[in-house]
Amino acid sequence: MGLLVLMQTATGLLQRKSGKRTDAEMKRWREYGLGQFIHWGVYAIPGGQWKGKTSTYAAEWFRTSGLITQNEYDNLYKQFNPTAFHAEQWAKQAKQMGARYLIFTTKHHDG
Repeated sequence: MGLLVLMQTATGLLQRKSGKRTDAEMKRWREYGLGQFIHWGVYAIPGGQWKGKTSTYAAEWFRTSGLITQNEYDNLYKQFNPTAFHAEQWAKQAKQMGARYLIFTTKHHDG
């Protein structure tokens, strides 16, 4: 039993290292085709601008742009109030463009 677990673990590590997963779940996911990833974290609040300066970084890298302190960034969540968010519209648009799945990423390069 221990050898089987070791072999499965080694196989899993090799698959991750090569970047080529062949398991059934990955096969099914690839068959879905087009999907949509939406990056929507606190970095969306400043929109690439802070105290009159504009970042050249992509939004999800805003924390590391040097325009904002760690403390300021860590407190952005207090301003998050997406009153104009309409999930139904987003889902409808994703479906219209042919997306078969949608994934929200709320924390990415910001830790």
